[in-house]
Order: sequence, then C-alpha cells, then structure tokens
Amino acid sequence: SLDPPIRLTTVFPERSRWRIPPPPAEAQPPPLGDVALLVVLQRIEVADGQADAFSRAWAGLGYNALGEPGTVRCDLFAVDGAPLAFYSRKAFRSAADRAAHEASAHFAAWASDVAPLLDAAGLSRPPLLLDAVFPRSTPFPFSSGWRTA
Repeated sequence: SLDPPIRLTTVFPERSRWRIPPPPAEAQPPPLGDVALLVVLQRIEVADGQADAFSRAWAGLGYNALGEPGTVRCDLFAVDGAPLAFYSRKAFRSAADRAAHEASAHFAAWASDVAPLLDAAGLSRPPLLLDAVFPRSTPFPFSSGWRTA
C-alpha cells in the first residue's frame, strides 16, 4: 500500500519574478538553467516551541536569497499535522548558483541563527536534489497563462 501524501502549507511564499521562456524543441533538452532548474528539497525538524522563530528566520534567508541572480525560488512549507516539521524548496539556475548561495554571508548568518532552533535531526538528512529536466517534469507551467507579479 502507498503512504498517504504529505500535506504542506506554505510558510514563506515565493517572491520570484521569473518569466516563462519559450520551450525549446523536444529533441534538444536545454542546458541546466535555460528551462530546467536544480531544485533542492530538504526536510527540516525544529525543536519543541521553535517553529515560529524558525519561520521568522526563514523569511530573512528567503528575501536575501531571492536577491541573488541565480536563485529562482526559496520556499518554506510547514507539514500539516507535524508542527515541528518543515520542507524547504529552493530552485537554482545551476549547481554553481546553489554553491554561491550556500557560500553567501546571509546563508552563513542564517545557519548560525537557526542552529539552536533545530532538533537533533535538524538538517542532518541530506537534501533531495532534483534536476527538473525538459520537457515533462519542468517546473515551468507551459500550458497556463500564469505569471508572477
């Protein structure tokens, strides 16, 4: 039997202003960063009573990260029914952009600030790296007229 899906609630909404590029021909997958993105998905566990403080700290990281040219998304989701569990989703134009984000001063400050808020599991689980490969699994909604402001 399949596990039930995990229901997530957005804590930090996306604030990116990317636009949908025209899709390339199906026979030619684009290089990472043209249409496909590197998506980093990570489960984060916080200590009892620290969920609100963690959410506030994420907002600082998120707004700074979205100011980086290679960062497309920096979202935080709370797990419904598990008040101490979160998922982060960051999307980068390339692996180099991810490395630049993780080497930034604001990321180091955030990591230092949230370290006391995490429980024993905290960030110990390795993140799931997703290469959103053209054409079917791309994060861009080609078939809709959706746009960010």
